[in-house]
Amino acid sequence: MALAGAHALADELRGDGGVPAALGRYEARVRPVVQQRQAESRDTADTFVPAVS
Repeated sequence: MALAGAHALADELRGDGGVPAALGRYEARVRPVVQQRQAESRDTADTFVPAVS
């Protein structure tokens, strides 16, 4: 995900509006993917992390 995020940020920085606009577009582009991956991780965490008594 880090490399994909870096690529997405580079794409946005090539666009118009300067750095603040690029960061806003980057966040709008990447946030849904990150939120989905985090939700998937929480859903499957008990598969990989044993319960603690």
